[in-house]
Amino acid sequence: MHTHLSAGEFTALTGLSAKALRLYAERGVLSPDTVDPHTNYRSYSPAQLRQGVTVDLLRRAGVPVTELTRWADYPFADRRQELALRRAMEDFSLDVAEEISRSDLARLTVQSTPADPLPWAGVSYGFPVPGEAQERIEVFGAQALVLPAVDAAFEEAMTDLGLAPATHRWTAVPEATGPAAAQQAAMVIARPCSTDLSAAGRRHVAERVQQHSGVAVAVVTGTLPRRLEITFPVDGLDERTPVQEAAHDYQQLLAFAHHCTREGLTMIGKSARQVVAGSSLSTPAAPPTTVFDAQPNA
Repeated sequence: MHTHLSAGEFTALTGLSAKALRLYAERGVLSPDTVDPHTNYRSYSPAQLRQGVTVDLLRRAGVPVTELTRWADYPFADRRQELALRRAMEDFSLDVAEEISRSDLARLTVQSTPADPLPWAGVSYGFPVPGEAQERIEVFGAQALVLPAVDAAFEEAMTDLGLAPATHRWTAVPEATGPAAAQQAAMVIARPCSTDLSAAGRRHVAERVQQHSGVAVAVVTGTLPRRLEITFPVDGLDERTPVQEAAHDYQQLLAFAHHCTREGLTMIGKSARQVVAGSSLSTPAAPPTTVFDAQPNA
C-alpha cells in the first residue's frame, strides 16, 4: 500500500492541476507532505486527499484563493448568503437592462428651460466602494443617513456665515478618472451662493460638517454657466417598480444625449444634477428633479 502519493497521482485523484498545486504550496493553502531534497519531487499523504478535493471544489465555487486556508471550517452559510445577494443584484441588473432595451425614448417629453449663470458653493466627500456584494449594500445603504447629515451640517454652517437659507439645492456625482475611481465613490452637495467664501469661512464649513456629521469634506465653489436645463417630467412615478425607477434614470440619460445630438447642444458635465426645492435634502418641498445641463446654441 502506498504511504505517499506522487504529485501526478494526487492531481488525478483530487482534480487539482499541477499549476494549482504549485500555487497553493506557495500560498500556504496546501503544501506537499514531503519534498525530495535531491529531485524536488513532491509527495502527498493520502490523508491530504480530503483537503485537496475540498479545496478544488471551493475554487470551482468561486471561493478566492485567500480564503482556502479555512477549508476545514469554511463558513458555507455565509458564502451562500453572499452568492444569493450577488445573484439578486445580477437579476436586478438584467431586469433593468431588459426594461431599457424595450423602452421607447420618444415617449419622454423634453422640457428645456433657459437659465442664467449661477454661482454656487458646496461640500464634497468620498467613500470606498467594497468589492463584496453585502458590503456594497451596507455602504450605499448608509449613505441614506450620511447624506442628510452632511447636508444639514452644511446648511447650518452657511447660516453661521450670515447666508440666507437656500431656495433649492442639488446633489451630483463629480467626474472621476483613473484606477481609484472604481474603488472610490464621491458626492457633492451644492446650493446657490453669490458670496465668495473666505479661507476662514471655508474652514468653518469643513469643521462644522465634520463635527456634526463625522464626515471629512472639501469645500468647493463654482459657477454654473448660462445654460439650458433639460428635464423629462413624468407622471405616476409613485406607481413604478424599483426596476422601472432604475431604468427611468438611464432612459433620461439616453434621451438627453439624443436631444443634444438632434439639437446640436453640448453637454455640461457627464452626469445630471438631482435638484431639490427647499433648504434641506431630508425635507424637500417636492420630489427631486433630474436636471441635465447643456450649453445653448450661440
